[in-house]
Amino acid sequence: MALAEQDQRELINKGWGKRYPLYSPTINVVMLYGPRDDEELQIAKAVVSASYRYATGHDLPQRLVAERHRPARDKPPAVALQMPARRPC
Repeated sequence: MALAEQDQRELINKGWGKRYPLYSPTINVVMLYGPRDDEELQIAKAVVSASYRYATGHDLPQRLVAERHRPARDKPPAVALQMPARRPC
C-alpha cells in the first residue's frame, strides 16, 4: 500500500510491515503484516485509513469506518502514524 514517507518509516521501524520487494523511490509502496488479534486489527485499520487518505486526499467513507467523512483536500496530508512496536511472533 502507498503511505506518506513519514508513515512508511513509522510502519517499518515499529515492525508492522516492510518495503515491498520491488520498492523504489518512484514506486511508493510497503507491505503491512496481517493482524493476529483484535488489537492489531485496529492498528491495521488505522494504517489502511492512512493509506487511503494519502492516495486520495479523503478520509475513508463513513460506511467503511465509524469516523465522520471529511471533505476533499487539495493534496493528501501527511498523517504521521502513531503505533506501538509490534510484538514478536
